[in-house]
Amino acid sequence: MDTGSKKGILISLASFFLGGIMTYFVLDYIKVKDELSQKHLNQFTGKQRKHIPVSTIYSDPFDQIDRFHSQMRSRMSSLFSDTLLTDSSPVDIHESEDSEYKYIQISGNGVNPKDIDVEIAEGMIHISGVVEENKNKDQNGLMAQSSFRSQFRQSFNVPDGVEESGVKIEGDESKIVIKFPRRML
Repeated sequence: MDTGSKKGILISLASFFLGGIMTYFVLDYIKVKDELSQKHLNQFTGKQRKHIPVSTIYSDPFDQIDRFHSQMRSRMSSLFSDTLLTDSSPVDIHESEDSEYKYIQISGNGVNPKDIDVEIAEGMIHISGVVEENKNKDQNGLMAQSSFRSQFRQSFNVPDGVEESGVKIEGDESKIVIKFPRRML
């Protein structure tokens, strides 16, 4: 058995083991969350219950754990995707900021921004697309043709301190810019 096969088996076993542990913690978390929610609801009876703001009844102390879990699930699902088999990504991602926005710029050689899909959900930015390249050469009366096609998918965290709901995505022929408004304190 070669080293690559051993690594693949080891990664599979480790992922299976970690998945089991995470499932245990998530199920326990859901149980605690439901108990806390029920406890808050039982504090109010009769007419009082009708006029209570939702934030008073259900204050989620585990919101950060929810976000961590969704990020971990997203990263684990991409662990066995084809993107790990390549050494580099076809897109370059750069972050910058000013007083109003945090920017994420996506560009790359051979990548048409119209062929890139950007999805923002659950605190994660998912970028996917297709890179296609066709070349025709004519040397000394001989015609040569080559073509290349590759799909990619990358995921990373939404920057800290921004409003995910007010995001703007702009693009031109060479790049895509994602603008996140800064969260007001």
